[in-house]
Amino acid sequence: IYVTERLQGNIRLQWRRNSITGDPTSLGNFELTDGAGQGDTWRWALQANYRVSDLLRASLNYDGRTIVDRPFVHSARFTVSAVF
Repeated sequence: IYVTERLQGNIRLQWRRNSITGDPTSLGNFELTDGAGQGDTWRWALQANYRVSDLLRASLNYDGRTIVDRPFVHSARFTVSAVF
């Protein structure tokens, strides 16, 4: 999504249903389900880039996911970069 010439955004939403047949080890269950466990899970991401000037850029990355029987996991990163 381009809001203006300076602001660009991207949003992603993903739903998963993890099911494993058999009796995997706890490490195998973690690896096969990408750490989310068996059942229904959600993942979402938001990325925004803003061009402050020709030499200065700012970006925001936010990710979240659900894990079965545990609290949501949220992570965010804000970066400012300059060209010299």
